[in-house]
Amino acid sequence: MFVILVLIAYGLMIAIPIGLTILINRWLKKRIDTRLAKSIAMIPTLIMIFVFFRACHLSDDFYQEDFTEITTIEFPESGKVKYKRASFPDHHGDYTSCALIELSNTDYDLLQDTILELGFVEEENKFSSDKHKIIYGCPNVYLILLYLPDKKIVA
Repeated sequence: MFVILVLIAYGLMIAIPIGLTILINRWLKKRIDTRLAKSIAMIPTLIMIFVFFRACHLSDDFYQEDFTEITTIEFPESGKVKYKRASFPDHHGDYTSCALIELSNTDYDLLQDTILELGFVEEENKFSSDKHKIIYGCPNVYLILLYLPDKKIVA
């Protein structure tokens, strides 16, 4: 039953803007030039495409806010998100996000010290290796910070 409702919802999200496009086009064709009518009528479909695109490709702000929310530290001013990836939330709202963040040397060192002061602890696990300097975990939050030797952090 749930699958059928999801399919109906997705169908409506696609059918309503396309239906509006067709209706607007028919109404405008009687009043203005045909090419202009088609251009104006495409607005609902273009808005739908934009909304779907933004839902699939999150901005850097999402990863910066995620970093701040989890670590309770303001995102460093020198921080630049170089690579980013996130899963879609499941039915409980849980998701996984990962970002490669490049920092200045001072922010890199300051972040290592601040993380320790906040109570995050160093752990050895399957991600540990000689190339990754330190990994921190926290019991109540699923957070892994890999401090890379080239002053970039996977958070």
